[in-house]
Amino acid sequence: MADRTLAMMVANVARKVGVGPAIPRLEIMQALNTAHLEVHAAYDWPWTYKETNISLAPSYTTGTVSATVGSTTVTGSGTAWSAGWTNRRIKLDANQDWPVASISGAGALTLEQAYYGPANLSGAGYVLYQDVFQMPADFEPGKDLVLTQPDVRIRVRHIPRLQLETQGVVLKTLFTNLAMGYTDQGRDSTGRYLIRLIPPPTNANTLRLVYKARPTDFSALADISWLPQSYQDILELMAEAEVKRTHGVQGWEVPAAIAARKKLEMKRQVISGPTDNKAEAFAGGVPGDSSISWRGLSILPWGS
Repeated sequence: MADRTLAMMVANVARKVGVGPAIPRLEIMQALNTAHLEVHAAYDWPWTYKETNISLAPSYTTGTVSATVGSTTVTGSGTAWSAGWTNRRIKLDANQDWPVASISGAGALTLEQAYYGPANLSGAGYVLYQDVFQMPADFEPGKDLVLTQPDVRIRVRHIPRLQLETQGVVLKTLFTNLAMGYTDQGRDSTGRYLIRLIPPPTNANTLRLVYKARPTDFSALADISWLPQSYQDILELMAEAEVKRTHGVQGWEVPAAIAARKKLEMKRQVISGPTDNKAEAFAGGVPGDSSISWRGLSILPWGS
């Protein structure tokens, strides 16, 4: 059967259910959406992935700052900070950085927590930088990301949060333009998911991100011909089985069994190898490791 729209799929399911109770169109649409969510989550299908760029902002050190122990206010002199800068941290002494809650002007920012350095600061040097970055709105958490730094041909390694903090004692002071790792950073106030890089970026740069997109509900007029035909077939079979089961129509087990078999066949067809099929070739020699050896911080090119 050729690629079809949602309206065509609803009609096909209604026809397959056959005689008996009149099935509301919206109920069939809901059954198709439920099947879509279930199959989408069953495997990392190739057509569920998207690409985007992550722009790294340069660190900022112009001017000096003043801060008082116990206060969240940091005042800049000779600075040109922007209220549009978000997800920033500021390094105020040799060993500590502080998350920035907001920037209200060219020389005024507020920390997320009170400054508790060894002494008040006046006319002190600083580094204001961004190491936390927002994921796309349709980013689906809990799935592997492919984050690469194209200019040096490396993959940025995902590391646990604790490892970032422990490695960060040294690495976050480097301020290089080479991203060595990233970790999950929760969500921001808008609900968008975040990641955090280490070491902090020094210069402007661009990383390439490949991620699994969260599925959206089908709409009544949607053209979903971008989905493979075999995937559409499975959704129709699953929706048919669910509608028949709900309304007590005999034989619902048959389309359910066929859908399960077809789903397995489709999975076999799209698997030509693991997602990271060159992991063993990268430094470290551990499947799933990246192009960076954390023992020696050596960098290897793709496919080496």
